[in-house]
Amino acid sequence: MLSRRPRPSPPDRSRSQGPSNDHFHGRRQTAKSGRDRNAINVGASTVTTRVEARATDVLFTVSDTGPGIVREDLPFMFDRYWRATATHYKGTGLGLSIAKGIVDTHRGQIWVESEIGTGTQFFFTLPR
Repeated sequence: MLSRRPRPSPPDRSRSQGPSNDHFHGRRQTAKSGRDRNAINVGASTVTTRVEARATDVLFTVSDTGPGIVREDLPFMFDRYWRATATHYKGTGLGLSIAKGIVDTHRGQIWVESEIGTGTQFFFTLPR
Protein backbone atom coordinates (compact mmCIF):
# COMPACT_ATOMS: atom_id res chain seq x y z
CA MET A 1 0.00 0.00 0.00
CA LEU A 2 1.37 3.39 -0.97
CA SER A 3 1.33 6.17 1.54
CA ARG A 4 0.79 9.74 0.48
CA ARG A 5 2.85 12.53 1.86
CA PRO A 6 0.98 15.72 2.59
CA ARG A 7 1.78 18.53 0.18
CA PRO A 8 3.70 21.42 1.71
CA SER A 9 1.74 24.62 2.05
CA PRO A 10 2.63 27.31 -0.47
CA PRO A 11 4.61 30.23 0.96
CA ASP A 12 2.56 33.10 2.35
CA ARG A 13 2.99 35.93 -0.15
CA SER A 14 0.17 38.08 1.15
CA ARG A 15 2.66 40.75 2.24
CA SER A 16 4.75 40.45 -0.88
CA GLN A 17 5.43 43.50 -3.05
CA GLY A 18 5.59 41.34 -6.17
CA PRO A 19 7.08 38.09 -7.41
CA SER A 20 9.53 36.43 -5.04
CA ASN A 21 13.19 35.84 -5.72
CA ASP A 22 12.28 32.19 -6.34
CA HIS A 23 10.15 33.35 -9.26
CA PHE A 24 13.06 35.23 -10.82
CA HIS A 25 15.70 32.58 -10.15
CA GLY A 26 14.73 30.21 -12.96
CA ARG A 27 14.36 32.99 -15.49
CA ARG A 28 17.66 34.59 -14.49
CA GLN A 29 19.34 31.23 -14.95
CA THR A 30 17.76 30.77 -18.39
CA ALA A 31 18.84 34.22 -19.56
CA LYS A 32 22.36 33.86 -18.18
CA SER A 33 23.05 30.28 -19.26
CA GLY A 34 22.22 31.06 -22.90
CA ARG A 35 24.82 33.80 -22.99
CA ASP A 36 27.39 31.58 -21.26
CA ARG A 37 26.82 28.91 -23.90
CA ASN A 38 27.19 31.44 -26.71
CA ALA A 39 30.51 32.68 -25.33
CA ILE A 40 31.90 29.16 -25.17
CA ASN A 41 30.63 28.37 -28.70
CA VAL A 42 32.55 31.28 -30.23
CA GLY A 43 35.80 30.17 -28.64
CA ALA A 44 36.09 32.29 -25.51
CA SER A 45 38.76 30.89 -23.21
CA THR A 46 37.27 32.64 -20.18
CA VAL A 47 33.67 33.45 -19.25
CA THR A 48 33.07 35.51 -16.11
CA THR A 49 29.70 36.14 -14.49
CA ARG A 50 29.21 39.03 -12.08
CA VAL A 51 26.15 40.03 -10.03
CA GLU A 52 25.87 43.46 -8.43
CA ALA A 53 22.98 44.53 -6.19
CA ARG A 54 22.27 48.21 -6.76
CA ALA A 55 19.76 50.65 -5.25
CA THR A 56 16.84 49.93 -7.60
CA ASP A 57 17.95 46.85 -9.54
CA VAL A 58 20.39 43.97 -9.80
CA LEU A 59 22.99 44.08 -12.58
CA PHE A 60 24.16 40.81 -14.14
CA THR A 61 27.26 40.84 -16.33
CA VAL A 62 28.61 38.01 -18.47
CA SER A 63 32.06 38.80 -19.89
CA ASP A 64 34.13 36.68 -22.22
CA THR A 65 37.56 36.76 -23.81
CA GLY A 66 36.30 35.62 -27.21
CA PRO A 67 36.97 37.21 -30.58
CA GLY A 68 34.45 40.01 -30.05
CA ILE A 69 31.52 41.13 -32.21
CA VAL A 70 31.87 43.59 -35.08
CA ARG A 71 30.21 46.93 -34.38
CA GLU A 72 27.85 46.58 -37.35
CA ASP A 73 26.32 43.42 -35.85
CA LEU A 74 25.61 44.80 -32.36
CA PRO A 75 22.19 46.38 -33.17
CA PHE A 76 20.89 42.99 -34.36
CA MET A 77 22.13 40.76 -31.53
CA PHE A 78 18.70 40.39 -29.87
CA ASP A 79 16.65 39.97 -33.08
CA ARG A 80 14.88 36.65 -33.60
CA TYR A 81 16.67 34.21 -35.91
CA TRP A 82 19.51 36.65 -36.55
CA ARG A 83 22.98 35.17 -36.86
CA ALA A 84 26.19 36.90 -37.82
CA THR A 85 27.51 35.85 -41.20
CA ALA A 86 30.87 34.93 -39.64
CA THR A 87 29.27 32.53 -37.13
CA HIS A 88 30.90 29.11 -37.31
CA TYR A 89 28.74 27.18 -34.81
CA LYS A 90 25.22 25.78 -35.11
CA GLY A 91 22.22 27.46 -33.58
CA THR A 92 18.83 28.92 -34.39
CA GLY A 93 19.51 32.56 -33.56
CA LEU A 94 16.83 32.52 -30.87
CA GLY A 95 18.82 32.39 -27.61
CA LEU A 96 19.49 36.10 -27.15
CA SER A 97 16.00 36.96 -28.35
CA ILE A 98 14.53 34.67 -25.69
CA ALA A 99 16.81 36.18 -23.03
CA LYS A 100 15.62 39.65 -24.06
CA GLY A 101 11.99 38.55 -23.81
CA ILE A 102 12.53 37.24 -20.28
CA VAL A 103 14.33 40.41 -19.17
CA ASP A 104 11.70 42.66 -20.81
CA THR A 105 8.88 40.72 -19.12
CA HIS A 106 10.40 41.60 -15.74
CA ARG A 107 10.87 45.28 -16.65
CA GLY A 108 14.64 44.96 -16.91
CA GLN A 109 17.12 46.05 -19.53
CA ILE A 110 19.58 44.02 -21.61
CA TRP A 111 22.47 45.20 -23.78
CA VAL A 112 25.81 44.17 -25.21
CA GLU A 113 29.22 45.84 -25.54
CA SER A 114 32.06 44.35 -27.54
CA GLU A 115 35.45 45.03 -29.01
CA ILE A 116 37.11 42.93 -31.70
CA GLY A 117 40.08 41.01 -30.30
CA THR A 118 39.16 41.77 -26.67
CA GLY A 119 35.83 40.06 -26.02
CA THR A 120 32.21 40.80 -25.28
CA GLN A 121 30.16 41.83 -22.27
CA PHE A 122 26.44 41.15 -21.99
CA PHE A 123 24.56 43.02 -19.30
CA PHE A 124 21.05 42.74 -17.97
CA THR A 125 19.21 44.29 -15.06
CA LEU A 126 16.17 43.19 -13.10
CA PRO A 127 14.31 45.44 -10.68
CA ARG A 128 14.74 44.69 -6.98
